[in-house]
Amino acid sequence: MAKSESMSFADVRGVFHLLHEVRDLGLYPQLWKQHMLSGLCKLINGQVGISVQTPDAGNVDILGSTIVDPG
Repeated sequence: MAKSESMSFADVRGVFHLLHEVRDLGLYPQLWKQHMLSGLCKLINGQVGISVQTPDAGNVDILGSTIVDPG
């Protein structure tokens, strides 16, 4: 794997830090979903994130999704 394709140690630490934060918010799905999505956007320099939880990938409920602008 080329160096540019591998995760840096700082990236791995960021992912684990985010996982621990999300775990701490576990009882409140709306809080941890927004925090997770915002954190992931920051890790990958994303401008907008959309999270959808569905049992059937062919039938996505966009109204029930979480949308975050980490701006």
